[in-house]
Amino acid sequence: MLYKPSCITTSDLEGITRVALSQMLAERVTVPHLLAAATSVSRVKEYVAVFVRMFEVLDIKVHVERELRSVQVDIDPYREDGDKSLYSVVEQLFEYRNQLVHEIDLSVIGHFSLRDMWNLDRAVAYGNAIISAIKLLEGHNTKYAPQDFPNRLTAEGDAEDEYEKLEKTIATIEAELSSTFQNEDDLTKPWEDALATSRQSLRLEIDFLAKAEFLRPVRHLDMRRSVQIDCLKNRLAYLTILKSELDHAG
Repeated sequence: MLYKPSCITTSDLEGITRVALSQMLAERVTVPHLLAAATSVSRVKEYVAVFVRMFEVLDIKVHVERELRSVQVDIDPYREDGDKSLYSVVEQLFEYRNQLVHEIDLSVIGHFSLRDMWNLDRAVAYGNAIISAIKLLEGHNTKYAPQDFPNRLTAEGDAEDEYEKLEKTIATIEAELSSTFQNEDDLTKPWEDALATSRQSLRLEIDFLAKAEFLRPVRHLDMRRSVQIDCLKNRLAYLTILKSELDHAG
């Protein structure tokens, strides 16, 4: 049998690309999302560089490497030149991960599962150290980054409630628009009526979604909160357009 190349044609690829792009647009994927997904971090210096760049943009005066080196953990290094700082632990973990995944290194002889097994306590110790590193660096982001900075963590290291943040942002923009429309006699009453109706409609939509059992089709899958968040995002997008056009008109 003669070898046949892939039967996928140029038009097929174009169709696949269009479908992929439409899905990305539906999920509101932005250029920063694409850049973040394409970022490869396989060394401690690359990990540090991500925070260095972010802190520079946010004007956060923190020396990332020095911060990580200042914190000591109770883990015995497996290298003679290693120390017990968070920086060294993250560095060791990257090296260990790279060798474990690629298994191609002149210094590596034999499979890890046969020659370098970790017991549970050591694995937990490394896990706790990484959590400490994340909280240490993200803590500066929590303290100094703007309130609307995406994916911020709380002081305890938990993800901020996106629903609550959207509610506050919506309320702020609605208040700003109400203040502006107070000076527009022909728009004051229509805006107040529209705002009251929109708030009631949004509240009913959120209540409906909370009771929508079809959004939790299986025991451990509950889509209600995420759909409620999308509902708030649509309201915010509309208000943002209004405010932008109003600012330009002024």
